[in-house]
Parts: sequence; C-alpha cells; structure tokens
Amino acid sequence: MKKLLFAFVIIFSAQMTNAQLTVHKAVHVGYAYQNQNFGEIGARVLMLKTDDVVYRVGAAALMGSVNGEFAVMPKVQGDILFNFQRNVDLYHSVYWLV
Repeated sequence: MKKLLFAFVIIFSAQMTNAQLTVHKAVHVGYAYQNQNFGEIGARVLMLKTDDVVYRVGAAALMGSVNGEFAVMPKVQGDILFNFQRNVDLYHSVYWLV
C-alpha cells in the first residue's frame, strides 16, 4: 500500500511540474452523516490545468456529539476531475470524477 501511495505521489507531482496551474482556494461549511450527525468545516484547493483537468484537494474537520461526548474526526480527500468539452468555462462545463 505504501509503494502504491508513493508511486501515485511521484506521478501526480511529475504531472504538476509540466503544466501551468490556476489555483482557486475555498472554505466550505456543511453537514455530514457518519452514523451520527456532524457539522463539517474545512478548506479546498482547486488546481485547473487548461480547463481539461481539475485536481481537487481538501481537508475538513467533522465535529459532533457521539454517545454524549464531543468528537472531532479529520477528513482528507483528493480528486481528479476531467472535462471533455473544449473552450467552456469552469461554471458551464461538466466534469467527470475519477
């Protein structure tokens, strides 16, 4: 598993050095259900590569009450999204999640 993760990081970093990326930062607040009710607060970074590929990396904290005690769970996520339409802006395009 560690070798697979290391290979993914190497491939991902090699792709990022070849392209000029546009970076958008966002803070999000929401609700999540993980067998209990949790409030979610976190941050996301969208990195666009010529509107065809979006790398989305985020981290959040899920906060709520579990068995009468306050609990905080960390959440880290990463996605790669592909857009198959050319010359369409970010808000009007359809991205496919991998």
